[in-house]
Amino acid sequence: MTYTTKLSIASAIAAFAGSVCLHADDQPARNQDTADASPELADYVVVAHTYEVPLDEVGSKVELITREDLEIGQSVFVTDALREVPSVLVRNNGGMGNAFGMTIRGLNGDNPVVFVDGIKVSNPMTGRMLNPGLIFSDTIESIELLKGPQSSLYGADALAGVLNMTTRKPAEGETNSIIKAGYGTDDTRQASASLLMNEGKWDLSMSLNRYSSDGYSSLSGDNEDDGYKNTAANLKVGYAVNDDLELYLASYYIDSEADYDTSLADNSGKNDSEQIFAKTGAIFQATDIWETQLSFAYTGVDNEDKNDTWGKTPFKADRYETEWRNVVTVNESWTVASGAGYEHNENRDTHEFRSNASYYVDNNFEVIENLFWTIGGRYDHPSGYSDKKTWRTTFSYLVEPINSRFHGSYGTSFKAPSLYNLTYNPDLKHQEGEGWDIGVEVTLFEDTVIFDVTAFGYDIDDKMTWDPTAPGAWPGWPGAMVNENYESDGVETSLIWKIQPDLTFRGSYTYTDATSDVNKEPLYTPKHQASVSLTWRTLEDKLDLKGSVLYIGERNAQFGSTEESPDYATVNLAAQYAISEVWTVWTSANNILDKDYEEIVGYGTPGFNMMAGVRVNF
Repeated sequence: MTYTTKLSIASAIAAFAGSVCLHADDQPARNQDTADASPELADYVVVAHTYEVPLDEVGSKVELITREDLEIGQSVFVTDALREVPSVLVRNNGGMGNAFGMTIRGLNGDNPVVFVDGIKVSNPMTGRMLNPGLIFSDTIESIELLKGPQSSLYGADALAGVLNMTTRKPAEGETNSIIKAGYGTDDTRQASASLLMNEGKWDLSMSLNRYSSDGYSSLSGDNEDDGYKNTAANLKVGYAVNDDLELYLASYYIDSEADYDTSLADNSGKNDSEQIFAKTGAIFQATDIWETQLSFAYTGVDNEDKNDTWGKTPFKADRYETEWRNVVTVNESWTVASGAGYEHNENRDTHEFRSNASYYVDNNFEVIENLFWTIGGRYDHPSGYSDKKTWRTTFSYLVEPINSRFHGSYGTSFKAPSLYNLTYNPDLKHQEGEGWDIGVEVTLFEDTVIFDVTAFGYDIDDKMTWDPTAPGAWPGWPGAMVNENYESDGVETSLIWKIQPDLTFRGSYTYTDATSDVNKEPLYTPKHQASVSLTWRTLEDKLDLKGSVLYIGERNAQFGSTEESPDYATVNLAAQYAISEVWTVWTSANNILDKDYEEIVGYGTPGFNMMAGVRVNF
């Protein structure tokens, strides 16, 4: 994007902010009563600073998906809930459980780092983020997506942001058991059981989930079904030794099996995956102002890909991590988070490994009343590459007389090649980049309308990507990992409108302009994408209804091609009805217009499908 175009975007936002603020000046200022009536304004997030902060004090853009959002939307897996998030595009190479990718603000690689209960859940060998399509929504309490470069706090994988998922937690002093079962199209079966308990010094949450489906063909236009099975379990335990010391354990286990075809032929394949993530640690309130935490984490991945052409390909890897984290509240206006960590990733078969030692600090200030400023930095010492320094700064300024909040961020990032990347090109360089965003959030009509417009940009040097035309790393096999220069700029907008206390409209639109050296039209980066949804709670709060439409514009969706794939739109419906405090019936219907479309050229997508079931709360 040219300098003139960038200047035009910034000018447009400034003009918009000015015009809206003039209008907002006629609206009553926010007060405690209206803030309490609008949950979106009172939410807290952890992902921005590693400790709890009010959402409106965060300068980076954060998208929040709550437990209520997940239940109303009836998403079986987290992937479906992410599709409605502004500037986010998710895609599968065919059916559920197959190769997954995510584009955020035009960055089309596996760039967001993903955490479940504070555990980094990427593949230790390939570096690929965990497919959220493996995580059951029933196990999740909240999802936070922190956008923009976040390497200064979260390390090399956080080029496009951080996806932070927290599993369910019990209410204080309560014990709750939940059983859920459903049946749907393609002989799809889902069942789950959960236990949430808070008793005395103990916190406990655990769940067991099972899903199986005959599925649909991974090969576009083929009639053969490719099935999918997923069994998952999670356990989270906390014990308060005393008022100052807490011990905890969090773990998540996934055993999945996905059939697939290649995009070029009905070539049968199966991917078996067993993954375990675990973390244990202690949180100690050392003084009135100092909280310190020591943790140890383990990730184990055992994947086997079986294909008619290539035979069996195992991917077995482990990650070991330790971290010492500190949060110091210097005074009411200054909080410092700092820490040191060590990470070791190893290929279990070849014993090749990569390690990294890191140190970071993050300062969060309230400079003057309602002006919040963050500045922080990180030092990484990765094996095989030179030391790297990254930094980030953000601001959030609440202007209460005009019901507006101005926010922005700037940060740098880097990412070293994974063990898997280097097998395709041992001379692959690490990638470095910078990113920024600036925007304004305006609330109107006694906080019943919240509108945000944010401009963003990335400039990545030596971005790692696959080039199918490059000389192959192995004889007779074309294609290799290469470095390229990559830019992405655009604008994202979002609107929340509480039409009535029980009727809410949400909408978003994103424009993205991306360029790259290898693919002049970068893969999986539509210039236009949008979503709208309407939720209605009625019949004395017993019935929830939701309808949503997702639009994805034309984009390049095939390696080595400049031809754009057609745009498409899907329409989805969901409902749940509380028969009593114990029994709830639910249903969902996706792609109700039975639209034929492709997320990736040659790979199939589901037609009309639906599920229905029951949920029992004890």
